[in-house]
Amino acid sequence: SDSYAIVTEHYGFWESFPKGIELGVDKLKSYVSSMKYVFTKEGAQSLGGFGAIGSIFPATWDWEAFWSMTAFLSVILAFMNILPIPALDGGHVLFLLYEVITRRKPNDKFMEYAQMGGMLFLFFFKDQTMDYIKITLKPGKEDSFHRFHPWVFSGAIYRFEKQPEEGDIVEVTDHQGNFIGIGQYQIGSIAVRILTFKPEEINEQFYFKRLQEAYNVRLSLGLLNGEYNNTCRLVHGEGDNLPGLIIDLYNKTAVMQAHTPGMHYARHQIAQALKSVLGNAIDNIYYKSETTLPYKAELDAENEYLLGGDAPNIATENGLKFYVDWVRGQKTGFFVDQRENRALLERYAHGRSVLNMFCYTGGFSFYAMRGNAKLVHSVDSSSKAIDLTCKNVELNFPGDNRHQAFAEDAFKFLDTMGDQYDLIILDPPAFAKHK
Repeated sequence: SDSYAIVTEHYGFWESFPKGIELGVDKLKSYVSSMKYVFTKEGAQSLGGFGAIGSIFPATWDWEAFWSMTAFLSVILAFMNILPIPALDGGHVLFLLYEVITRRKPNDKFMEYAQMGGMLFLFFFKDQTMDYIKITLKPGKEDSFHRFHPWVFSGAIYRFEKQPEEGDIVEVTDHQGNFIGIGQYQIGSIAVRILTFKPEEINEQFYFKRLQEAYNVRLSLGLLNGEYNNTCRLVHGEGDNLPGLIIDLYNKTAVMQAHTPGMHYARHQIAQALKSVLGNAIDNIYYKSETTLPYKAELDAENEYLLGGDAPNIATENGLKFYVDWVRGQKTGFFVDQRENRALLERYAHGRSVLNMFCYTGGFSFYAMRGNAKLVHSVDSSSKAIDLTCKNVELNFPGDNRHQAFAEDAFKFLDTMGDQYDLIILDPPAFAKHK
């Protein structure tokens, strides 16, 4: 509070926040360096936050200032999920905020009411952040979760605390009431997809941490290294501890696809967290989930830009460039998950006659051409896909007559092709999407 009194004399309210924290941290360091007691994070938690440590100092110490300043810091740490919100500090937080806003000290009566009100407010807030509907499992159904399996099947559920709605955040416990995890509820055979096996709030900060972890993994694998490669799958559902979510990166555009109601409802939080993680690396976030969400949920999702708008649609994968149509194309615009198979084909293609059946936008075709194939034929029933295939080949191998493209029915083409090919890529679409 002394730090705030100093800075608010010279700066406005909002400007005083970072400066006050800076001064407060410096003051905290000076106290900590003189402390006779060693305390840990766990010890601070048991005392209700750093503010409570003020009570153990000798009376000759200026522990009232220490209490007020550490109360503020402990609440900041609580909101960052590093420490629980310390109830004992509630009144001092309100006391400190009152000083910052009004620039005068409150009377004793205000302090008395602030102490009680602060405790009630912080207790109420913390309860609300974790007040998720509880789902109890049948006896013996918790074993798979000890191995961190992320799915709760409907047949494993013993009872609901109350009936959740599609996409609700729920807490899963074993039959004895012991915590297992927190996830998103969905009507169907997979009733809950676990997001975390720790008791934490599912909010924008949670998604930020998950996306940062996913991004760090891609960087460490060299999947995003400038001009040679600016395309990859950033989030691959359960593999990145975000079941039901796909995010593909194409240069400065991220395409987000939800496969569950829970991820659909969280799309704006995820988009904000994604922008925070990637910063200037992306300008656009396109949400494309009209055809991927459960049709029985009747969510009426619309494909839309959550950030930015129309953008250059040339991306690079392993040094090869390609046009991506994420608005009208299949999936997120390109089959990013086939990257390793395309690279494998390049090694096999040397001197061969290659047929790329169901070619879509020709990803396998131009990898085969770089692998020195003798000829490459691309076939798809969609004339738009064939047009984009030809554009992609021309983008990488202008004027190369080894490539031909055919907008034809695949089965008719197979009937008449003869035996001219010695390497065939056959990746048909799903013929029955629903039962």
